[in-house]
Amino acid sequence: MNIIGTYNNTKSILSQTIEWINVLSTMYLIGSLILPFNLQKPAIYVYTISTIADIIVNKRYANVKWRNAKWSFAAMTLFYLCMWIWHIFEDCTSTIYFHSTDIRLPFIAFGLLGLTCNTNSRIKIIHIAYTMLAMSVGIIIWLAISIFANNPSTIDSIRELLPSLRLRNLHVTHIELNIYLNSTIAMCFICILENKKWWNRIICIIGISIIYTSLLINEGRVGFITTNILLSFFVGLTIYRYKPQLLIPFLSIFSIAVCIISSSHARFDSTEIAKDPRSKIWELSLDVIKEKPILGHGVCKGKQLIIEKTTNSPDLNYFWNEWNSIFPDYNKNRFHCHNVFLESAIEFGIIGLVLTISIFLLPILLTKKKRQLYLFIFIIIFGIQAMFETFTFHSQPILFCWIIFFFINITLENRNQM
Repeated sequence: MNIIGTYNNTKSILSQTIEWINVLSTMYLIGSLILPFNLQKPAIYVYTISTIADIIVNKRYANVKWRNAKWSFAAMTLFYLCMWIWHIFEDCTSTIYFHSTDIRLPFIAFGLLGLTCNTNSRIKIIHIAYTMLAMSVGIIIWLAISIFANNPSTIDSIRELLPSLRLRNLHVTHIELNIYLNSTIAMCFICILENKKWWNRIICIIGISIIYTSLLINEGRVGFITTNILLSFFVGLTIYRYKPQLLIPFLSIFSIAVCIISSSHARFDSTEIAKDPRSKIWELSLDVIKEKPILGHGVCKGKQLIIEKTTNSPDLNYFWNEWNSIFPDYNKNRFHCHNVFLESAIEFGIIGLVLTISIFLLPILLTKKKRQLYLFIFIIIFGIQAMFETFTFHSQPILFCWIIFFFINITLENRNQM
């Protein structure tokens, strides 16, 4: 009997150790997503190994129950498999295809995890919120020190310095940085809702204030718009709960303030907006879709067609001339149509479009109450970004798929999660 008891106790210690290793590896992964991809890779490997170990040791595959929300994972899995199925019928093979299968790997990874396994209940919102907050504020402070070392005199001079310093010091684009910062704001707000302790609220509010200020200065327009939508939503929701009569005055004052701030933002200048090539790229993307609207062209052929059309378009000569002067070594195989939904329709036709829309909508439609609210917040962030960009960086699909996986399978499954 003592031998059996010792065995069970050892098994319990091993089980808990693996669980906590998985918690730490999850925090490592989420924290690394604001860093260059070569620094993300070790975190991806560590997370993958610890998750597999947790599944095996703690038998996460046992007693898995079907819930309607799991259709979200089915859509993610099918979206990834479309690349392989369509590629069978493509008449081209290039780095375009293999780059896409690499970037979108999280869709099938988290899709299959969500369908077949239960999850580690020790991972809590506060772990993720504080990890993202520490990384975000740390990066902001680092960039601020680099900027002020150059003695900028105005906000415009800070905005001019930021892109080059960010690329030189951090090696990430403003798109990657902004989506991570906005996701941090959202996670901190959710942490405030879940954890009522006063010190947690103060930490999160201070963190949100620092991040929001940095996003007002950042050159990214989509990030700027998204962060103001988030803030108005969060504060508006809080006011509605406690002082609903103040909601309309708040929204009016906030809208005026955002308009004033926007008017001083160089990238919202009418000349700058007129130079944006996206409208023409979207028009050409629709032309490609019309050629095969039902089944699409596949990843490789579809990318080749949009590159060919944009390269040969007289309306985009100015864009390519300017782009090539800034990035003379730019690989055109990385060019995209700047819209996730158009890209899916180009590649897989109406099937791809339906699957992509499902990935964004099913997590909201098939969940309830707080879980629905939390997923809605993140769908706003990634949905707005999806209207102007595609999944071109590793951090985007990893963070997007993991958040859907996390909030459907973990957070509200365990009522004592915080």
